[in-house]
Amino acid sequence: MPNFRWPSDDVQTPLEMFAVASSQPVKREALWRSVQHEQDSGDAALKTALLQSLPGHSGYDPDTARRRLNAISYSKNSEDAALARVRLTEIGNGSADDDCRNEVRDLQQRLDKIVDIERSLDTNGNAAKSNPAR
Repeated sequence: MPNFRWPSDDVQTPLEMFAVASSQPVKREALWRSVQHEQDSGDAALKTALLQSLPGHSGYDPDTARRRLNAISYSKNSEDAALARVRLTEIGNGSADDDCRNEVRDLQQRLDKIVDIERSLDTNGNAAKSNPAR
């Protein structure tokens, strides 16, 4: 079985850079800083968007990443467009998880309010008399 080596950090395609960033979270900050110093190009834009979609470094910005990846997904460069669409699909699933967590939190808050109301009722179902001093 051949020995697999990661490509060097200085010359990487967006896919290679994303593979390193995904599998080695400790390298994300260094990769982020490196990409910030690259000349403006399609590769730099894609690398920036991909890194912004990964947490664990100072450039993490999922909303901006989604917008940039969406724009790149219409690129004439089919490899860049495909990679952008794949990542959009991956982070799209993450937003579904966020939506679910938010809904659970909202339901928990509503349940807590109902419990508070039930606790304020006496055994006959009457609300406790309010304190006029309040």
